Amino acid sequence: MAAQQRTQKLPHTEDLLEKTCKQGNGLLNIGIGMCTALLLLMFLLNVVLPWWNWLQTQWHYGDVHVSHFDFHGHHFIGEVYRGYVTVFDVPNGHPEKSQVFLLQSAQDNTPVQFETRDVNNDGITDVTVGTDGSSIGITLYGTKDGVYSKTPPENK
Repeated sequence: MAAQQRTQKLPHTEDLLEKTCKQGNGLLNIGIGMCTALLLLMFLLNVVLPWWNWLQTQWHYGDVHVSHFDFHGHHFIGEVYRGYVTVFDVPNGHPEKSQVFLLQSAQDNTPVQFETRDVNNDGITDVTVGTDGSSIGITLYGTKDGVYSKTPPENK
């Protein structure tokens, strides 16, 4: 009987395999969870975030970028595009006589401001175009014909 107590019962290989699978199963679940989280993060950063930025740009592009100004039969549209102030002069009733002025450089998302005054003292009101927070302004000189130009008219 003492000999029987000293001998230990060896586990069967099936029991060992079952124990090992139960222990490794937890690590497998953690690995699958980490891979899933990494794939989800990559999808979020490479697909969802750029799409959301594009959508916000489409929805809000004109919020600050475009300024409108009506003056003596002219409709001025000013916008900062790629660092330059672009002004469109559309005479009311005559869109075929529209003009485009590319003016000074400015920071993006800066509103364009219009101001009217007689800069060259010729009795015709001129339009000064500038941006918010900038001391630089460009003048569009009015002529007797009702046309605006970047160059001052010659006084005769």
